[in-house]
Amino acid sequence: MTSNRQEGQTFARQYSLDQKISEHTATGAEAWAATRKETGDRVFLRILPRDLSESDWQRLTSSIDSLKGLLHDNIVLVTDYGIENNVHYLAEPYIASGRFLEPSADDTWPVLSQLLDALIYAHNLHIPHGNLHPSNLIISAAGTLKITGFGLGTDVSGNTEELDYLSPQVREGATPDLSDDVYSLGCIVFQSLTGKKWTPGVELDAPLPSAVHGMVNRMLSTTALDRQIPLSEIRASLRSEFEDKTAGITSVSFSRPGTESADAEPMPAAPIRHSNALPLQTVMLAAAGLVIFGLLLFLFLPREATVNGHSTQAPPTNQASIAQTAPPANKAPTLTPREKAALEFMEQEGERVARDILRLQLELEDIGVNLWAADSYEALTAQLDEADALYREKSFEDALAGYEFVLSSLQELISQSTNILAEQSSLGAAALESGAAQTALTAFSIATAIDRNDPELKRQLERAENLEQVLYLVQQAEATERNGDLDAASDLFGQARDLDKLWPPAADGYRRVREAITLRRFRAAMSDGFQAIASKDYAAARAGFDKAQSILPGSNEPADGLLQIEQAERNDLILDHQEKAETFVEASDWPAAIKEYEAALAITPNLEFALTGLDKARRRYEINEQILRFLRDPTLLQSNENLDEASRLLRDASRLDNLGDELQQQINGLAQIISTARITIPVTIRSDGKTNVTVRRHKELGAITSEVVYLIPGRWAIVGIRPGYQDVRHDLVLIAGRPAPEITVASTERVR
Repeated sequence: MTSNRQEGQTFARQYSLDQKISEHTATGAEAWAATRKETGDRVFLRILPRDLSESDWQRLTSSIDSLKGLLHDNIVLVTDYGIENNVHYLAEPYIASGRFLEPSADDTWPVLSQLLDALIYAHNLHIPHGNLHPSNLIISAAGTLKITGFGLGTDVSGNTEELDYLSPQVREGATPDLSDDVYSLGCIVFQSLTGKKWTPGVELDAPLPSAVHGMVNRMLSTTALDRQIPLSEIRASLRSEFEDKTAGITSVSFSRPGTESADAEPMPAAPIRHSNALPLQTVMLAAAGLVIFGLLLFLFLPREATVNGHSTQAPPTNQASIAQTAPPANKAPTLTPREKAALEFMEQEGERVARDILRLQLELEDIGVNLWAADSYEALTAQLDEADALYREKSFEDALAGYEFVLSSLQELISQSTNILAEQSSLGAAALESGAAQTALTAFSIATAIDRNDPELKRQLERAENLEQVLYLVQQAEATERNGDLDAASDLFGQARDLDKLWPPAADGYRRVREAITLRRFRAAMSDGFQAIASKDYAAARAGFDKAQSILPGSNEPADGLLQIEQAERNDLILDHQEKAETFVEASDWPAAIKEYEAALAITPNLEFALTGLDKARRRYEINEQILRFLRDPTLLQSNENLDEASRLLRDASRLDNLGDELQQQINGLAQIISTARITIPVTIRSDGKTNVTVRRHKELGAITSEVVYLIPGRWAIVGIRPGYQDVRHDLVLIAGRPAPEITVASTERVR
């Protein structure tokens, strides 16, 4: 029958069902990925089979509560349980991107090694898993083994495949113990070695060393006694088999800046920065241009003539024109006032334009025009050369028009510099953001050339200059981090961060690696604490957890570790009381055994071994005392009631297991006195013939001289009465097997 639970449904008032993972319609068992509404934590919900009995549920919850101190990196425990509409459920942490162990896959040793470490830890605390199989062994995306189902037995799943990994004893309903974990582990190891599931009777035909072969066969024995193998011995044997055949991880090396390598690719060079200062050559050329321009004006303007006492310029001539049209040698050309004014105007305009052009050229080159408008500037320079050529050809108006165009264009370039500055600043910022080092360097080189006094642009240019090195260092750091060398990664990230504190991958990487190093130190301290617990060095364990707490003050794990120390110390005390009690039981010292069991129960009141042992010890002590009571005084059997009680006691005592020599002797003695309790013993009683003799509770003999009476074992009172004489009394104790005495009873002392 399929359940009607849907994704998004609220379950148990606090969980939102996200995705169904598995379902067993026959039993009603389901598995869901869910979210705890209060915290947003992902959980793994087990909805248990419908036929789970109340007694099984009580056993399950008791087991869960008893495992709260079982803290280990590879062990996942139940964090919540409950009943919702008669449906039993368990909640565990969700393992994202996890996968079940595939024992037959290649290179399973890293996972098996983690499994063995966790089992050694649990077995040292006398806690078995009880249901080891691949579906309870989940490997996270990081390769960490997570063991689920600890102490849950087989009640939580409808999966019948897990039965293949259970020992014969567990399949028959026995409570799992440590040897059953060894069997399940043997099934997983067998599958890892052969690629096939273990089936009883199948030979292990893998080519293995004899020691490993024998050890695996012992692990798979159907007899629990054969499986009493220390897990440390199993781990050592498997390590020698697996690790010798496992290829080591190839380390990755990276070339560092400045390291010579024939195969290393050179890093792309950063663009060459152009200085904002004008080169001396440019300044000298500009000055020379001004001089040449002035000379041209002088050469091509008319030569001086004296008119009315003033100097004028003659019109330009060449040798050919002089030869053809030369006036008489004694007559100089005369310029009109208008011509002289025009020539003076041309000279003044030329000087003005030249000064303005030179000023703008200097200003543009000062703001790095060759970086952001090189083609335009080069074209204007060519046009300036053409205007100079026109001037030399005496095309003054065309030349001045050319000069004016160049001047206007240079002014336009000046006005564009503001927009260029904003564009390049924005482009550089985006390039820095995306890690485009060359683009950022070019953009901020242009921006700082335009505005060399802006401190923010200088800082951005410095970042751009360092970005290639920062990117390289971060790349190296990330590779080193992936390779597990956190200390070297921290150093590389730190160098990158020092070069550019604003580059997020450098700052984030440094913080991440430092946190990882801190966590590694924390885990190492926690591991030291757990290992110290395993070796029962509780002082060292406390030191390890205290150190871990100082490394991560906000963590709750050290406190849990300290609780585990207390649990381990309690377990040691309990185990000590248990061992002493068993020794006293073996010696039949029941009072001492009772004392040890009671001491263990004073620590933990629900210890099964102590409750069972105490009941047995008290019963044995009671039986022992009752038997000794009859053995010390067999005459108690004279009473029919006591005889019946002794017979019942003999029957109960004979049914006990492991009687021991002492108790067996006591039982034999009790049986003997019971068997003779009603066999009469002849007793001869003598008197003086004048005294009336009576055997109380038996018979009045009268005035006798001698008579034989037959009495059963017990206590008897024989009295003699004679008028005028003092009464006499004789107490007789008859024990079977002992000779009966002759009794004389006579009243011979007168009453005065």
